[in-house]
Amino acid sequence: MPARAKTATRFLFLSGLHLLEASLVIAFYVVPQFQTHVYNPHPNIGWEIDAVLHRYPSLGNALITYLGIFLFGNIGLIMMVWRGFKNLRMETQND
Repeated sequence: MPARAKTATRFLFLSGLHLLEASLVIAFYVVPQFQTHVYNPHPNIGWEIDAVLHRYPSLGNALITYLGIFLFGNIGLIMMVWRGFKNLRMETQND
């Protein structure tokens, strides 16, 4: 596979992952904020989560660790897409 095709394929794949993540954020966070009716399937979920986190403190540490890994994964994905875009742009300028 030529280097240009490999770079373009990598860029498209990473861009697709980035778009998938953005669509999940929009679907589960942005859209529910603009709904007219209140959808509350479990009204006491906050209390229950707090009770579990107070009973098992290591679970809170595990959740913080998971969120940190998720954050660094997102930063890495953004950097890979940016690098792929730069490489694709440089290869098209060289041709």
